[in-house]
Amino acid sequence: MPKYRKKPTLVDAIPVFEILKFVKENNWAELPQWVVNGFDEGMLSFTTNAVYFGTKEGPNQGRATDNEWLIHGQFGEFSSCTRNVFEEELNMIIKFYIKDSDCFYDAVQSAVNEEVDKLNLESDEHEAMVELRIEKTWNKLSKWIEYQEYLNVEMDTEADIATVVPRK
Repeated sequence: MPKYRKKPTLVDAIPVFEILKFVKENNWAELPQWVVNGFDEGMLSFTTNAVYFGTKEGPNQGRATDNEWLIHGQFGEFSSCTRNVFEEELNMIIKFYIKDSDCFYDAVQSAVNEEVDKLNLESDEHEAMVELRIEKTWNKLSKWIEYQEYLNVEMDTEADIATVVPRK
C-alpha cells in the first residue's frame, strides 16, 4: 500500500486565552474577523474559561480551554489543539509590508545600471538602455509592488521561505 504525505494548508489560529480576554472586556474589535464571524454565525460560543465550536457532529460539540489554541481551517471548520501540539506541528506565517519608494527605486536603478554597465555601451546608448530596462522592470514588478513603494512579503518561519505576495 503506498504512503501519502498530507499537503500543508494555511490555517488561522489564536490562543483561547486571548479570545476569552477580549470577550470578557467586550473588546470585539481586537478579535480576528473569523472569530467574530464564527460567533455571529452561531459556530462559536464562549464561557468564562472555554470556547465552544461547531463540528461535523453538531453545534458546540468542540471545546477549547484557555491553555489551547482555536484553529480555523481553510474550509471554515474549527478545531483546537494544546499549546505543545501547536508549537510542534504548526509554524507561523509572517506577513509584512515594506513602504519606502526611494529604497525600491534606488535598488532597481542600481541593479539595472550594474547589468547595463556589463554591455560596455556608449554613453547615449547606455542611458537609453537603462531607461528602457527600468521601465520594463517596473512593469514586471507592478504585479507585486504598488505605486513603486508597497511590497507585501509572506515568510514561513519554520521552512525559511519568503514569498513576495502579488498585490490585489
